[in-house]
Amino acid sequence: MYDIHIRRYIYLLHAIFAPKALTDPRYYFSHKVCFDTARTMATYPSVDPTNLNGVSDFSLVKVRAQDFFKRVLVHSCVTILLELFQEIEEDSNEPLTSRQMRREERAPLKGIVRDALQLSLDRVEFGASNIKCMYNALLDILLVI
Repeated sequence: MYDIHIRRYIYLLHAIFAPKALTDPRYYFSHKVCFDTARTMATYPSVDPTNLNGVSDFSLVKVRAQDFFKRVLVHSCVTILLELFQEIEEDSNEPLTSRQMRREERAPLKGIVRDALQLSLDRVEFGASNIKCMYNALLDILLVI
């Protein structure tokens, strides 16, 4: 649990400077830190073999918790989606064979977004009405990507 708190603060520290990396290469480190931190926070283990039903306590917290853990999911997804869009934009100028190879490289990121979509659906089924907008947005974005 300490890990997610530390990663969230590291993410928030670098999130201020990360968008500047699109125009200024000096900020690339902040962009990379935000992306790596978001990917790590979005892929925390969901299965615990020591638990009787196989579901980790952390995945239950992600489904049922409010504010802090919900925002971690939102920040992580937005960062990963921005990275995906940036990669797609860069691919538009490359030959078709190169685009197909890069599409396969993006598959793990799409998997993270699909997992976030499932988590959003689980939260809606649990009764969280304020996550419906994120669920619809993720669904629309996955159709585009």
